[in-house]
Amino acid sequence: SSAFAPANLSVSGRSASFDVTDGARGDGDWTGDGPLTDPSGTLAEELQGVPTLGELALALLALVAGGLGVRGLRRPAVHADRACS
Repeated sequence: SSAFAPANLSVSGRSASFDVTDGARGDGDWTGDGPLTDPSGTLAEELQGVPTLGELALALLALVAGGLGVRGLRRPAVHADRACS
Protein backbone atom coordinates (compact mmCIF):
# COMPACT_ATOMS: atom_id res chain seq x y z
CA SER A 1 0.00 0.00 0.00
CA SER A 2 1.07 3.59 -0.51
CA ALA A 3 0.75 6.65 1.67
CA PHE A 4 -2.09 9.04 0.93
CA ALA A 5 -3.55 12.29 2.22
CA PRO A 6 -6.88 11.24 3.77
CA ALA A 7 -10.05 13.20 3.02
CA ASN A 8 -11.86 14.94 5.88
CA LEU A 9 -9.11 14.18 8.39
CA SER A 10 -10.06 14.93 11.99
CA VAL A 11 -7.66 14.48 14.91
CA SER A 12 -8.92 14.72 18.48
CA GLY A 13 -6.63 13.75 21.35
CA ARG A 14 -5.46 10.21 20.68
CA SER A 15 -8.04 9.51 17.93
CA ALA A 16 -8.05 10.23 14.22
CA SER A 17 -10.87 9.75 11.72
CA PHE A 18 -11.10 10.21 7.96
CA ASP A 19 -13.21 9.16 4.97
CA VAL A 20 -12.27 6.19 2.79
CA THR A 21 -14.13 5.20 -0.41
CA ASP A 22 -14.30 1.54 -1.44
CA GLY A 23 -11.93 0.88 -4.34
CA ALA A 24 -10.28 4.30 -4.09
CA ARG A 25 -7.17 5.63 -2.40
CA GLY A 26 -7.12 4.50 1.19
CA ASP A 27 -8.75 1.13 0.52
CA GLY A 28 -5.94 -1.39 0.98
CA ASP A 29 -7.07 -3.77 -1.79
CA TRP A 30 -8.10 -1.06 -4.35
CA THR A 31 -11.15 -3.07 -5.51
CA GLY A 32 -14.75 -1.84 -5.31
CA ASP A 33 -16.01 -5.16 -3.97
CA GLY A 34 -17.69 -3.92 -0.78
CA PRO A 35 -15.30 -4.61 2.07
CA LEU A 36 -12.63 -2.06 2.94
CA THR A 37 -9.18 -3.29 3.84
CA ASP A 38 -7.97 -1.28 6.84
CA PRO A 39 -5.10 0.91 5.65
CA SER A 40 -4.27 2.42 9.00
CA GLY A 41 -1.66 1.80 11.64
CA THR A 42 -0.97 3.11 15.07
CA LEU A 43 -0.48 6.79 15.68
CA ALA A 44 2.58 8.14 17.45
CA GLU A 45 2.35 8.17 21.22
CA GLU A 46 2.53 11.38 23.20
CA LEU A 47 6.07 12.56 23.71
CA GLN A 48 7.53 11.63 27.07
CA GLY A 49 10.22 13.59 28.86
CA VAL A 50 13.60 11.96 29.33
CA PRO A 51 14.78 12.08 32.94
CA THR A 52 18.12 13.83 33.39
CA LEU A 53 20.28 14.96 36.27
CA GLY A 54 19.63 18.34 37.85
CA GLU A 55 22.17 21.16 37.74
CA LEU A 56 23.64 20.36 41.17
CA ALA A 57 24.01 16.66 40.35
CA LEU A 58 25.74 17.51 37.05
CA ALA A 59 28.13 19.87 38.86
CA LEU A 60 28.98 17.17 41.43
CA LEU A 61 29.47 14.61 38.68
CA ALA A 62 31.84 16.97 36.85
CA LEU A 63 33.75 17.61 40.08
CA VAL A 64 34.17 13.89 40.77
CA ALA A 65 35.19 13.16 37.16
CA GLY A 66 37.69 16.02 37.23
CA GLY A 67 39.13 14.82 40.54
CA LEU A 68 39.59 11.32 39.19
CA GLY A 69 41.22 12.72 36.05
CA VAL A 70 43.70 14.83 38.05
CA ARG A 71 44.48 11.86 40.29
CA GLY A 72 45.21 9.72 37.23
CA LEU A 73 47.62 12.33 35.84
CA ARG A 74 49.73 12.49 38.98
CA ARG A 75 52.99 10.57 38.79
CA PRO A 76 54.17 8.50 41.68
CA ALA A 77 57.04 10.11 43.59
CA VAL A 78 60.53 8.80 42.83
CA HIS A 79 62.37 7.94 46.04
CA ALA A 80 66.14 8.46 46.43
CA ASP A 81 66.73 4.80 47.21
CA ARG A 82 65.17 3.79 43.87
CA ALA A 83 67.23 6.21 41.78
CA CYS A 84 68.78 4.87 38.59
CA SER A 85 72.50 4.08 38.78
